[in-house]
Order: sequence, then structure tokens, then C-alpha cells
Amino acid sequence: MKKLSTKSPDETIITEPSFKSLQMTIFETTNLEQEIDDAVEKIKETMSKYQREGSGWVFSQIKRLDIHFSKFKPLAGSSFIALPKQLLLKKAIINVKNTDNQCFKWAILSALHHDEVDQKQTDRVKQYEKWTNELNFKVIEFQVSLKAIDKFEKLNPNINVNVLGYETSPSKDELEVYPLKVSKNKGEIMIDLMLLINNDKDGKKQEHYCWVKSLSRLLGLQVSLNSHKVFFCRRCFNHFTKQNILDKHLEYCSQKEVVKIELPEPGTFTQFDNYNHAMRVPFTRF
Repeated sequence: MKKLSTKSPDETIITEPSFKSLQMTIFETTNLEQEIDDAVEKIKETMSKYQREGSGWVFSQIKRLDIHFSKFKPLAGSSFIALPKQLLLKKAIINVKNTDNQCFKWAILSALHHDEVDQKQTDRVKQYEKWTNELNFKVIEFQVSLKAIDKFEKLNPNINVNVLGYETSPSKDELEVYPLKVSKNKGEIMIDLMLLINNDKDGKKQEHYCWVKSLSRLLGLQVSLNSHKVFFCRRCFNHFTKQNILDKHLEYCSQKEVVKIELPEPGTFTQFDNYNHAMRVPFTRF
């Protein structure tokens, strides 16, 4: 809280507005000095804007400085969770039935070696045990949070890991998939994971990673009508008929944060349907 004052013809007016910085997440590797500098700059910027939009406010003193902390509990994959019906029916996900808290590792290995195992047992841990030392998991702490995936990619730079989330409608048998994390890595291998979230019988939240074998099948759009492959943007889930069109789209989309598209609920929007009242035009486009 800061103290500011301004003068009117008859008196000096004093106000004590509050300015705050943005929230920040602190990890062991965080540059704390830089984060503090950024927080101070944000407060200065907000205060300057307040003074510009006011009537000659002048900074006088800092009355109080509050720092609030809370424990950060990131999403992290752990033990096995069965696929919900809507995801199971898509037949697009390989869900390894692990009994440990290393579902992230088994999901990655199932993505890399799915074609090399017994196709009737692709959900069994033992099918992938022979490759456990193939990748560098040494400094990865299981359960793996979304943030820790960046560390995994640095240790295994040829792999890009994207993570998807989903929501289901209780009143409809519908499924909405959206990106939780899109890799910024430039590796050759692209892996899409689904993060399942559930509450156990004690009400404790559980998270579980599994491999998305077919993004097209998961999203319900496999091929176009002329049987050509559909190319998806993993940042916004728009789809395109050609790779070069997707590449052009990514030039813009990659500059933005990942998005979750939300459409209005049926009955909450209006649309034009009185076509008999439309103005006629002297041409027709086919």
C-alpha cells in the first residue's frame, strides 16, 4: 500500500491505493532476483498508470508491503486410472496399467515401442520393461508434473512431449479435448500424452499419463472426404488439409499461448433464419 497526495485549490487530498505484482511460481531453478525485479517493475508500471490517469497524484511513501505465499501443487501423473467411457470408445489411447507412480515413463515408452510389443498386451508394463534404460529419467522426480516435462526434454532433446486434457459433459455423451502443455522443443519425435484426473475413494486427487496413439481419432476427425490426411495444430486444434498450410498457420499461432476453444451452449445464442426477409442481390456465388 502506498500513500499518494494531490492538491486542490482548497486542500491537500491523500489517498492510499494498493498496487500488486503478478503471481509467480518459484522452483528450485528459478532466478529469484529476476522474479523480484519483475515484480517491482510491474508495481511501478501500475502506479505510473494510476498517476497518469489521476489528477496530479504525487507519490509520498510506502505504507505497507505484503508478500503472500501458498504451496504450489502442480498437476502430476501417478498411478493407473482407467479411461472414461468417452475416451475408451475413441480407441485412440494406449493406457498402460502401471502399479507404481511412473506412468509418465510407461506412457513415453509405449509411444516409442508400441509396434514392437505383443499387440494384445500393449497396456502391460512388462512389455516395455526392456527399454527402461533407453531414455534419461535419472533426475526426473516421479510423479512428473507438467513443469518437469521441460527437464525431461532437455535430457532427451530428440523428443517433444505435448500434454492434453479433457472435459466431459454430464448431460451429454460429449468429449472436449484441449491442450495443457505444448512442447517448445525442436526434437524429431512428437509424443502426445493425455493427463487423466480422478478422485479416489478417499477424495484424494489422482493424475495419470497415457499415450495418445491417434490424435485424429481422438478428435473425431481422421481424414477428409477425399481420404487425404488431416494436419492438426496442437496449440489450438484447428485442422488443415496440407502440411504447408499448417506450417503457415503455426507462424502466427506459435506466438500465442495455447488455447482451449469454448463454444456457446445451445440456446444461449441467436442466429438469422428469416431468409425470406433477406435483401436480394444481383449475383450468386457457387
